Amino acid sequence: MGPRCGRDRGLWLSLPALVLLAGLTGTVMGVPPGAESGLAPPQPVADAAALAAPPSLRGGADPSWVLLPRGESQVRLEYTPAEAARSGVLWLSGTDGGIDGPFDGFYSRLARSLQRRGIASAQLEYSSPGNFETSLNETLAALDYLEGMGLNNVALVGFSFGGGLTVEVAAERPEVSTAVILSGQGFGTDRVAEIAPRPVLVVHTEGDPNIPVDVARSLFSRAGVPTELVVLSSSDHYLQDVAREARGLVRGWLSERLASADRG
Repeated sequence: MGPRCGRDRGLWLSLPALVLLAGLTGTVMGVPPGAESGLAPPQPVADAAALAAPPSLRGGADPSWVLLPRGESQVRLEYTPAEAARSGVLWLSGTDGGIDGPFDGFYSRLARSLQRRGIASAQLEYSSPGNFETSLNETLAALDYLEGMGLNNVALVGFSFGGGLTVEVAAERPEVSTAVILSGQGFGTDRVAEIAPRPVLVVHTEGDPNIPVDVARSLFSRAGVPTELVVLSSSDHYLQDVAREARGLVRGWLSERLASADRG
């Protein structure tokens, strides 16, 4: 395998392979209740007929809630359409659930920004946050929905607990064109090498007190090529004090990679 580079505090440097920390579980330990993004306020939910309609018939450019059947339960997500979209992003949050990832508005702002670039978005709301198996099945259902909407290239973005889901689903589903892992946990990442040659972005903070940065470095060392690691100068697991930089990294990565996938 050829050399790969990571970026630490804005500088490019080689990173050694590190061993994944032991003791990680399927949920993020030590996270205070409510610290991750809370539930979104109630909004209208699309009915069954609306699910089959194209975005132009489901409220234009405004986000709308949809319910997807999944066995005896339903999967709930907020879908943000984009005009003539061929690509989309599925956004996955952490153990506290909600639809906005690290904190309120983080994913929603990115979804609106990407919408202006012709990229649609779906923000998944877990029915049982922290339950890996249930959330995995719901992620697969949401991915099926995006493909049914005609999106040929789909990116996965996962925060914390959602990072493990992102790796597992990207490894399982070759139609996922790129993956982004933000402050990601170690559980669920055993198959990260299987994502290659599709690109992976790993973003973590240097002093993350919930999930040590060594977890990200281990993930980077085990991933195939191309993979990029960005370590931000912060001690905030939730990326709030580096939100602008983190959003810029994610927006730039997705805009470039999804556009490349469309051209290909």
